[in-house]
Amino acid sequence: MPGGNADVLNLSKLLGSVDSIGPSVIAVGQETTIPDETGMKGQPDGSSRAGWAFGPHPDTPRRRGGNSQDGLELFGVSRICKRRGEAGRARRLYEQSIASVLPEETKSTARAALARLSKRDGDVGRAHELWESMLGNSREGYEAYEQLAIYYEHEAREPRRALALAREALAQLCRANQAGTIAATEYRRTKERFEHRILRLERKASRTLLDA
Repeated sequence: MPGGNADVLNLSKLLGSVDSIGPSVIAVGQETTIPDETGMKGQPDGSSRAGWAFGPHPDTPRRRGGNSQDGLELFGVSRICKRRGEAGRARRLYEQSIASVLPEETKSTARAALARLSKRDGDVGRAHELWESMLGNSREGYEAYEQLAIYYEHEAREPRRALALAREALAQLCRANQAGTIAATEYRRTKERFEHRILRLERKASRTLLDA
């Protein structure tokens, strides 16, 4: 997209200034465009709330649905909140962005980010729900396989379920490699990680059967 590099540079400078000076001294209605991960830009909002110049204020209620620009704005602001350490606000915005209209790739990224925040906050149920919805042949999908395998191995104490998930992930990975839909370096790194997990889980599952 034309101007994409400049937009990313502008966002980097803006985030640096936000991180260093905090939200209370940001000019209201500042003429700043905020790019999100897809390269699209939010417009200056002219917000009347002090300390927020990035579009609709995060505490403003949002209705479900809407157009893709609404979803992308929510997604972009949620990432800014996460970078600022506002985890609770970031979670609410990620939830709203997922409930809105988003490109599927962006929605997967939002789900993965929300799952990480939910896990960190101890909301394992929500994280588990998100991981289940993410399973498949994608970076986020393999992350979900791995996180679910960790959950079933260490939390639920079901090594055989963890093993089944790791094997399913490896099968997905091999199919992606055969189809040429995954980079060679990413394939090797992810494959090694799952193979190592499978070997360990096979030993653990065997011990569980012997103890039964």
